[in-house]
Amino acid sequence: MKRSGFLFALSTVLCGTLVAQESAYTSQAEVYASTITPVEIKANVDFLASDELEGRLTGARGQKVAAQFIATRFASYGLEPGVPEDEGKQSYFQKITLQKNRTLSAYIETATGRQTLSDHHIALVRNANSGVPRTKTTVLAIDENFDFEKKGAQLSGKTILIIADGWRSYSAVYAKTQKYNAKAISLFGYVDEEDTENLLKRFSQRSPEESDKISLPPSENTSEKSCKFFVDHTVIGDVFEKPYSEVLKAIEKGSIPKASISVFVDQESTSFVSENVVGVIPGTDKKDEYIFITSHYDHEGIKNGKIYNGADDNASGTSAVLEIAEAFAHAASNGNAPRRTLVFMTVTGEEKGLLGSEYYSENPIFPLKNTVADFNIDMVGRLDEKHPKNQNYIYLIGSDRLSQDLHNISESVNQKHTQIELDYTFNAKDDPNRFYYRSDHYNFAKKNIPIIFYFNGVHEDYHQATDTPDKILHGKIAKISTLIFHTIWEVANRDERIRLNGTDVKK
Repeated sequence: MKRSGFLFALSTVLCGTLVAQESAYTSQAEVYASTITPVEIKANVDFLASDELEGRLTGARGQKVAAQFIATRFASYGLEPGVPEDEGKQSYFQKITLQKNRTLSAYIETATGRQTLSDHHIALVRNANSGVPRTKTTVLAIDENFDFEKKGAQLSGKTILIIADGWRSYSAVYAKTQKYNAKAISLFGYVDEEDTENLLKRFSQRSPEESDKISLPPSENTSEKSCKFFVDHTVIGDVFEKPYSEVLKAIEKGSIPKASISVFVDQESTSFVSENVVGVIPGTDKKDEYIFITSHYDHEGIKNGKIYNGADDNASGTSAVLEIAEAFAHAASNGNAPRRTLVFMTVTGEEKGLLGSEYYSENPIFPLKNTVADFNIDMVGRLDEKHPKNQNYIYLIGSDRLSQDLHNISESVNQKHTQIELDYTFNAKDDPNRFYYRSDHYNFAKKNIPIIFYFNGVHEDYHQATDTPDKILHGKIAKISTLIFHTIWEVANRDERIRLNGTDVKK
């Protein structure tokens, strides 16, 4: 009996000690999280989305000013530059050579004649990195009901004409065609004639600057030219030498209309340099494991004389990254550095096709196998139609796709610290918006790195010149940033690395 009493007393003391340690640990996190303020977020947003930065177009002066601003902020917080340079020097800038491709001429030639971009029956949505020489190709027409499992092999080496209900439908079908080695030259048309006409107008009225396509240079192993045309019902009829209505009927009956066309694209290309901005807070005993906090800082530039300030997209997310970085820097300077290394990276070229994050994923500074997670922040400063009067929400995307551990930590941290409404609407695998694939976290997820994407949804000013700083909800960003800070704190300081789904091994 006495022995049991002794053990009980000892366990009580130990439990009390552990509770005290945990309490101190939690209070430390709360102290540093409290340094995230709406006032500082407003200052960052107001500068990044100011007219002075001219919409931060990738490669333009405003983007360069923004990059320098972010690097200066990192330096002032005490973050180390994260990019190795010659002679052992370090820089905040991961320089990326990009390619600007301007289309000079393009056509689709059918048995009944040639359609060029000036005819307003076709538009070039995406050109190859180095043009497309005159190519004769077989075209197969399909729609979203195509049976890929049974007929997918028939697509190999063919140009695909996708007849879709809209861009989302097209994107989903196109992604499937690539698994069956379809040619990278593709065409698509909408079922609805009014939608068709509106989209053609949108593309045909582009200024020369807007029609420029920015891309990463083609890699040495690029074997196929990637090219996408939008075509109207007239062109579809010409391709198959029958009325468009008959093409639709044939597809509905399960057949695959087939024809032969020629495609040609001539373009000029120029190269320029842009930058990812990388700042690092080194870890302690687990410093060789890395956690990324990302946002894109580029936007749309100037169109038709109007500045596209991109306040929500994505000065908001970039300001959140800066505030979270400052909070962790405070912790580090007070002797409470994270156990794992934190890498804060604001990327360029997101609006041009996730280019900055793609470049990093193919040219990593830190080993991808040691990269624990990416927390990506893109558009967190406004409200969408679903939450018109509710600032206390955020869409979470991808948190459970690769690591249930990460999802569980996120849920627990939110319940404990912030009580934000976590909306998983866009995390559904059949989400027609496909947001999981549309921001920079995706280039980490493709490498099997767990991610969480924080997003407030789209609104009437999305990709418009009216996305201005005066409409930003700074308190909303501060609270979301606090949630992200606490989530990172937990992931960075836990004993075990978060597990990938389907594994029991701690890595």
